[in-house]
Amino acid sequence: MPLGRLLTTVDGFSVYTSDRDGANKSNCNEACQEKFAPMLAHASAPKVHGDWGVIERSSGVYQWTYRKKPLYTLVGEEQLSSLHGSDEPGWHNVFTQPAPAFPKGFQLQE
Repeated sequence: MPLGRLLTTVDGFSVYTSDRDGANKSNCNEACQEKFAPMLAHASAPKVHGDWGVIERSSGVYQWTYRKKPLYTLVGEEQLSSLHGSDEPGWHNVFTQPAPAFPKGFQLQE
């Protein structure tokens, strides 16, 4: 298991990244979004906040990034702090070391 703390949404659901994405670039298309939902950010969110960032998706909506990797949740996930999404090839839970304050909508799972 990776070192660090599991990153979750404020509701306790796990956050994931994809190997298919590039730095600050989401490659999760409509079929992909049936399983993994982009972590949406408001247009007024700061574009860079330490390791955190916001990108504009090709569809014109904004998405959170962590260390330049676009963030997602697993659609229909019912278990809090789950590792189930990482069972999908190319998908990974996000772990972090203690860092500056997180933007609204995220928390560390203790």
